Amino acid sequence: MHALLNGSTVDAASLGVNDSLNFGRFDRVEGLNYEIRLALAELSARMEVPWDQLIHELRDDDRRDGKSSALERMNYPTFKAAFAYPNELREVIETFLVVEILRAFVPFSPQSRFIVNSVDTVSVASDGLAISGRCFKRRLP
Repeated sequence: MHALLNGSTVDAASLGVNDSLNFGRFDRVEGLNYEIRLALAELSARMEVPWDQLIHELRDDDRRDGKSSALERMNYPTFKAAFAYPNELREVIETFLVVEILRAFVPFSPQSRFIVNSVDTVSVASDGLAISGRCFKRRLP
């Protein structure tokens, strides 16, 4: 994983996701820009099980609803195979998995100095993905 804060490389351990109800809010706090770049191999190691669970749940939903979903258009692929469909995969990640990915790779911890608080962009390439958005500096007691 490669982490950037305002365009400069930072230790990924200095980032932690805020996955609470106020995710995306920046009341009276100046936001900083972050980007996290994840390689396909490291993503696969942590996301195959959640992906398989999502496939199982949404396949049933798609059958009941009769609507075409991004997963159906990809023919419910394995996680690695989904990277052959970057637009559909981006849609699935943005809709269902982005916070779970952030929790897996930048979990909140006592070492978190910057709090990831939004997702502005998810970019998918054949060898991995990038997530970017805004974060804020953690106020320490």
